[in-house]
Amino acid sequence: MIDIEPHYLMGLDYLLQDFLLRGDNRRKIHLIAKYILKQAGTKNYIIFKKLPKELAEKYEGKYYNSGNWRDSGDAYKQIDEIIAPFDVNAVFYPKALEAIKKQL
Repeated sequence: MIDIEPHYLMGLDYLLQDFLLRGDNRRKIHLIAKYILKQAGTKNYIIFKKLPKELAEKYEGKYYNSGNWRDSGDAYKQIDEIIAPFDVNAVFYPKALEAIKKQL
C-alpha cells in the first residue's frame, strides 16, 4: 500500500529509543525511508498501480489494487486513471519527508 509507509516515518518521534536502536528495526525503517524517497523523487503524484494483467483482464482492465487506508479496493473500480487521495499526496508523503530530513 502506498499510504501506510509514510505513517511509520511520521511516528518516529513517538518510538522508544530502545526500539530504534535495534538493528532489525533500523533496517526496516531505512527501507521504508528509501521507498518514500524513491516515490517522492520519481513522481509528481503517487499513483495507484493497476492489477496484474491476469486479474485486470478479469475486471476488463480498469481496476486498481488499492484504495485509501479507509477505503477498500472496491472504492475505485469505476475510475480509469486514479492518483492517490489528497491525504496521501498532500499530507502523508510531505510529512514523511520532513521526518526523514529531521533524522539526518
